[in-house]
Amino acid sequence: QTLKHVTCLPDLSHLEVLKRVHLETMKGITDLEPISSAPKLEELFILDCCHLRENDFMCFKGHPTLKKALIAVGSTKANQKIDELLQLEEACRGDFSFEV
Repeated sequence: QTLKHVTCLPDLSHLEVLKRVHLETMKGITDLEPISSAPKLEELFILDCCHLRENDFMCFKGHPTLKKALIAVGSTKANQKIDELLQLEEACRGDFSFEV
């Protein structure tokens, strides 16, 4: 969270037990592809990343294990477009809970 000097993430394809990714106020991150490579990813939380756009989330479209997402990139319209792109059964808008 809030690590402005972090500009890229490593490939996560080898993280077989990673189920949740939460990025908040990570203004240096522009490429989400490394996150989408996580083979067991179920939950994606990306908050206060106003620089990200709908196209940045294309890598998650059709992700085989992604079930839940809370995306807040600045405007309701942009958030809705991303929700529509991802077509997840559980797109969260403020009423989400973390399972441990």
